[in-house]
Amino acid sequence: MQSFNVLDYDEKVVDGFYDVYGVVSDFGTAEKIPSLVDLQSTPLTDMLGYEVILVNRAVDPDLMHLEQASLCLAVNCGMNGISPQSSVLVQKIADLVVQHMGGPVIDANDMLRSWVTKSFELRTSINNIVLPLGCLTIGLSRHRALLFKVYTLM
Repeated sequence: MQSFNVLDYDEKVVDGFYDVYGVVSDFGTAEKIPSLVDLQSTPLTDMLGYEVILVNRAVDPDLMHLEQASLCLAVNCGMNGISPQSSVLVQKIADLVVQHMGGPVIDANDMLRSWVTKSFELRTSINNIVLPLGCLTIGLSRHRALLFKVYTLM
């Protein structure tokens, strides 16, 4: 996973998982992923080229709330005879992700501008470059994919 920057289909995203996106020049070679502790202690002004998304239900009540909504969808589908692998359930979870992450992407450039603005506001408000996944109300494809992965492999 770390050497290729991808998650396999059946790999679970556990609490404490974090995704680093951006230039990794201050921490040595690009192959070395900085520790979460190092990233959390980095001043905002030092790491503007970084984006770090954290999956940790223990410190992210918004993620817990979103996960409960996903579980409710799964239970409702199960009560209606729809299997957990059903495309109907997958579509409902995808719709939940889209709804939470700013709606459908009509214009990628507009979404990117919205993301840059919102992520800056969030980093500033929590005074950290590490952003909890559940706090993101605007998301690019990598954020949406991560949230979908969290929803589908609970």
